[in-house]
Amino acid sequence: MEDSRDRIEEKTSSAEEESRSLDEQIKELMDEGTQGAKKKKRRKKRLLLLIPVALLLIVAARLFLFRGSSAIYVDAALLEKGYIADTLSITGPVEGTDSVDVTSSIHAKITSLNVQEGDKVVAGETVLLEIDPEELESKYELAKSNYDLALSDKETQTRNAQLSYDKAVQDLQTAREDYNRKSVLYGTGDISKVELEASQTALNDAERAVGSYETLDGKVVPDEALDIKIQSAGLELDAAKKNLENARILAPITGTVTRVNTKVGQFADDIENSAPILTIENLDQLNMEIKVSEYSIGQISPGQKVIITADILGEGGSESGVIESISPTGEEKGGGSTERVIPTKIRVTEEKSGLMAGITAKAQIILEEKDDTFVVPISAVGKDETGQSIMQFILFDNSSDAAPGAVVTGRLQTMPVETGIESDINIEILEDPTAVYDVDYMPIYLTGYQPAYTDGMELSFSMPERKEAETAEGADAAASETAAETQAEAGTEGDADE
Repeated sequence: MEDSRDRIEEKTSSAEEESRSLDEQIKELMDEGTQGAKKKKRRKKRLLLLIPVALLLIVAARLFLFRGSSAIYVDAALLEKGYIADTLSITGPVEGTDSVDVTSSIHAKITSLNVQEGDKVVAGETVLLEIDPEELESKYELAKSNYDLALSDKETQTRNAQLSYDKAVQDLQTAREDYNRKSVLYGTGDISKVELEASQTALNDAERAVGSYETLDGKVVPDEALDIKIQSAGLELDAAKKNLENARILAPITGTVTRVNTKVGQFADDIENSAPILTIENLDQLNMEIKVSEYSIGQISPGQKVIITADILGEGGSESGVIESISPTGEEKGGGSTERVIPTKIRVTEEKSGLMAGITAKAQIILEEKDDTFVVPISAVGKDETGQSIMQFILFDNSSDAAPGAVVTGRLQTMPVETGIESDINIEILEDPTAVYDVDYMPIYLTGYQPAYTDGMELSFSMPERKEAETAEGADAAASETAAETQAEAGTEGDADE
């Protein structure tokens, strides 16, 4: 360590002398530029070219002084364990578990509106609004009168038709008897053929009259038009009765009134833009409705955890959820795309949610997660020519007493790593690659992989905060035992690597 400090002090002194020398050279150049203002333009151009070069050299020298070493300064971090998750993010609306649009087909004015947005209502008990009962009562009485009249018309016409039929039957019997009598008289020559033919004509007329009636067991069957008229009048009466009964509209579900689109004096069936009179939702349990691409649906299943974020929850705020159900069929995504999407429902599991129905939120579906595993930025991992994942570590003795934040130096060593779960910004490292060494190195790595750096080059960095388990006395025995076993298993390989 003493030799290292001496080298740093020598390099620092050399950098300071170079910096002072460069300052003096620039001053001389500037003086020459002032005194030689009348000299040739070629010398001026040379002077102008030298000045920025000198400035760059001074800046570089001072950067080395600031770092306290001539080694390249890099951003480094300590390999630590944490939580990582691979997620699928999809936005969608937040809705109540149950939602009902209250509508009415009654063409009458609303006389009383008893709720407003935000009110709690109880199914079958809360009277939401009332529609003019006097007008509906009047319409009911008119419909009942029309129905009664239709029944009376049928009764009257049926009775009259029966009387006419009975008379026609009697007339037929008389005509038949007259014809039979005259046939005998015609045979004896007592009447003329003209009289017989007249009797025949009367008989035919009587038969046609009886045949014009539809009967069943001697009773005239009423005209079908009368039944149609009665049926129509009955439907109008039922509708009027139902409207009268529905003049008081009760809450169909228990929940909260989320929209009111009407006012007193407006016709119940005439709401602007065909909107419902009002909307009730069960906000005690919220859901999210999302559309999952057909290319991603295979990654999710009911029961998977979901992290929900929204502007209303504030920066960093989130709530938990779970995949409730997945539709058995897909639908068109729209917008001219041939891609299909599958409707999926997410249940918000928070008992007292800060979300509200009608807003848009982001659902982060947890596809895979792991805790207590090594996690590094994706930028720290590179690839070698074979496609193997690699990281750049700085071999630094763990026995060093350098304080956190102190600028120290170490040697670069590239090592292969096995990766696991990958999130948007981080990636899992399955094992600490420095554990293969016999020397107790701090697992310090470059947070940004540098393909131009070569193994063995000297780098300077700010000492990261050490993990408590690695520095405090009496560290957890189980963790120490695990680390010892890992080193023992990889000891031979570690010797070969060194």
